[in-house]
Amino acid sequence: MLNPGPDWHTFYQASHYLVRGQSPYQQPAFANPPWALLPALPLALLLPEQLGRAAWFVLSVVAFALAAYRLGAKPLAMALFLAGPMTAHNLLNGNIDWLPFLGFSMPPMWGLPIVLIKPQIGIGLAGYWLIQAYRQGGWRRLLVVSAPTAIAFGLSFLVYGLWPLAKDTVYRNSLQWNASFWPYTIPLGLLLIGLAIYRSDPRWAYPTGPMLSPYALFHTWNGLLLALLERPKLMAAIVIPLWVMVFARI
Repeated sequence: MLNPGPDWHTFYQASHYLVRGQSPYQQPAFANPPWALLPALPLALLLPEQLGRAAWFVLSVVAFALAAYRLGAKPLAMALFLAGPMTAHNLLNGNIDWLPFLGFSMPPMWGLPIVLIKPQIGIGLAGYWLIQAYRQGGWRRLLVVSAPTAIAFGLSFLVYGLWPLAKDTVYRNSLQWNASFWPYTIPLGLLLIGLAIYRSDPRWAYPTGPMLSPYALFHTWNGLLLALLERPKLMAAIVIPLWVMVFARI
């Protein structure tokens, strides 16, 4: 009953390239770091594509719920987050936003390469983590926190070349779905990161990725709801009007 899911198709094909010892970037639409494929590998290799798509859908729902739970969601906030139109949009496309969202709850050293799987989601939180690392322990602490990420990206460039530069066409072709308000949201994004640093509270930085990115899809804005997990009434005041807008557009 599920639609094929264009993003799942991308991860499915890229996974097969990877296990054959080829570059996953032979899949034209794949533009994430190679470790983004790790959750997809067992499903892509063991199941036919559409059955894998169904399993990917179930995994995504569970992972979204786990991300919200790890970030302190109570039942009502969990329900609103899972029922939100951004979550639905991600599930229908078969995208992987739940993975960087899981990274939000990890220690910065290990969460950094996860949130940067999609910089349009995690770049603001990544900046907050790096600034906090410097404040807590100077350059030494900053180097310790950033080392796994630098090594991971460095190895990916060594093996596959400067793959982000080769994916410029992907971003250009996706602009028709762009839901970013960049550059107008840059001051707000920087203000929220400043508040996060001032209050030592990373939740203020959760929604800043799409504010600082020139490219973001509708479901990329789900970080806003993650920032409001302890304020379910405000979440409802966002989710319900968004669904009204969605159905009005349909």
